[in-house]
Amino acid sequence: MSEYNDITDLHTIADHLLKAKKESYAIAPVHTNIQSYGIEGAYKVQAIQNASLINTGHRIVGRKIGLTALAVQRQLGVGQPDFGTLFDYMQIENEGQILMSKLIQPKIEAEIAFVLKNDLDKTDHSLEEVMQAIDYAIPAFEIVDSRIKDWKISILDTISDNASSAYFVLGNDKRKLSYTELSNLQMDFYEDDVLVCSGSGQDCLGNPINALKWLADQMTKLGTPLKSNDIVLSGAIGRMITVKAGSTYQAQFSEFSKISITFVED
Repeated sequence: MSEYNDITDLHTIADHLLKAKKESYAIAPVHTNIQSYGIEGAYKVQAIQNASLINTGHRIVGRKIGLTALAVQRQLGVGQPDFGTLFDYMQIENEGQILMSKLIQPKIEAEIAFVLKNDLDKTDHSLEEVMQAIDYAIPAFEIVDSRIKDWKISILDTISDNASSAYFVLGNDKRKLSYTELSNLQMDFYEDDVLVCSGSGQDCLGNPINALKWLADQMTKLGTPLKSNDIVLSGAIGRMITVKAGSTYQAQFSEFSKISITFVED
């Protein structure tokens, strides 16, 4: 039985998710209580939490795109990606450490991030316009961590939960890459020097630029277009890996130097 049986207020659900995030514990799925609101309601829950974080002094630095792999879309029964919000407190430096006590049930994925030099404020950008708006591409990790118990999520749960985002890491190399180079980009992912998965740029909606275009169009339609200096995590290249305490994770991209992060016990 859901602990939210009597809860229909989106603000109350947002408060529960935000408290779970701050105190690092999992809660029951929320999708049954916002089913009638649909995806729009789930984004409203996300927006309520964003407003609360801004009110406490945190700053939005960009967005993340999720569900860019077709296999994951099929798993959740959706036909499009989703997005979440990146805040200043979420960034961990490359080759840094993160305490497991800050997390609940973390996973990690490697992807390409973009930093914008121009606004993207149209509702239907061309790929050329998207490419021209990019200042540079940079390798990244996203640490995803659902506040929903046992990762038993639907599309409504993950959107409500800021697209299951927790932290992110940006590499040191900043490159201008062509559409073809991004499509052909190769990545090898290591756990304690053991290769655990590989991927390519084509794993992210065929090309990370396709994901960025989707997000740019959506954000403009919502009245919050992507802006200059925004960081955008474009979506996973390769599968998500469940984090092990004490392990170091590294990703080697064909166009960039290696990035890494270590998860440590307190």
